[in-house]
Amino acid sequence: MAGQLTQEEERKSTESLELPNLSDTRSGIENYHDKELFRLAFENANIGMCMVDLQGKLSKVNAEMSNIFGYSIEELEKMNVNDIAHPDFNSVSPLFIRNASDGLVSHTIFEKRYIHKNGDEVICIVTSSSVVDENRNIICFISHVQDVTAKIKAEKKLKEQNDELHKLNAEKDKFFSIIAHDLKSPFNSIVGFSELLVQSIAEKKYDEPSEYADIIMKSSRRAMDLLTNLMEWSMSHTGRMKFNPEQFELIDLIEQVELLFSEIARQKSISIRKKLPAHIPLRADKSMIGAVLRNLISNAIKFTQSGGLIHVSASFKENELTVSVKDSGIGISDQRIAKLFHLDESVSTPGTENETGSGLGLILSKEFVEKHGGRIWVESESGGGTTFKFTIPILIPGQSLNG
Repeated sequence: MAGQLTQEEERKSTESLELPNLSDTRSGIENYHDKELFRLAFENANIGMCMVDLQGKLSKVNAEMSNIFGYSIEELEKMNVNDIAHPDFNSVSPLFIRNASDGLVSHTIFEKRYIHKNGDEVICIVTSSSVVDENRNIICFISHVQDVTAKIKAEKKLKEQNDELHKLNAEKDKFFSIIAHDLKSPFNSIVGFSELLVQSIAEKKYDEPSEYADIIMKSSRRAMDLLTNLMEWSMSHTGRMKFNPEQFELIDLIEQVELLFSEIARQKSISIRKKLPAHIPLRADKSMIGAVLRNLISNAIKFTQSGGLIHVSASFKENELTVSVKDSGIGISDQRIAKLFHLDESVSTPGTENETGSGLGLILSKEFVEKHGGRIWVESESGGGTTFKFTIPILIPGQSLNG
């Protein structure tokens, strides 16, 4: 049948796999003296091999050692082991030589870092043994050197990926916790007081609806703020929010954001004052910077007592713009500051009128500022007010801002 071997073909195929009989030739290993056999094994080994004298000089190296470190055999045989060692590992080989010379050890295995001729770092597993004469005196040391750079780098990359995965899982858990807890609170208020509002109108108790309507409005606003941040955070982390820098006037954007909060600030008798240059041209992603300003001003109102002040200012320094939002509110403890910009640790603190929040706005602000190459930080103390500051690089002519 097609595809099957005949018995004769199968026999020939099997014979072709048989090892040649070297008993009648002069090419077997018994024809080599021990020294010559060692030389061939040493020179042809597919692992780095070297002989090192009692002073650490590389007296003999093989071709694979040359491949590992990029130097020729002739160059290596003029070097000391520490000539190719990473500076942080200069004591490893001398320590073994000293301990072996003192009779404390006869062999060792260790991981050591070297510097390739081209300047790259090479990570090796080294196995070293003493070579002794008939009187047990050390003649030299022989080492096997295995390049594990690629393996170590792959393990490091895998660890980094695992760490990132753990971080993403923590963010996901926090994200769902925010949705489950922080959205539930304002919607409970909206539903509950809506029912009371309907009941009051039905019973013609017209002195209560105004109060209920005010609570519904505030709860709706909190829910909307949270939904906006959740949407922006989700879009940012799924790659659906594109970084789109454009030229705009920052003063106009600040005034637009201030207008959004004018009624909330009025209800708490909070004044928003601005100290800005006459003109702040900026090339940045307008939506992202608007979100940062919105979150910082919203936070300032939330944590400022009735009758307080909020200052919004901006200043230039070299090629950088610094924007500051300062409140006269309740301040933030050092322990809370350390958790402000971390989604897996952030814990919401009620505002001066028990306003709720998720902490997500500050985390989102940090991401948006850093997309621009800027930074964001907070200066505060409990009871002493809080100042949030962020920077945006100012482009010089000819530069471009890429996402």
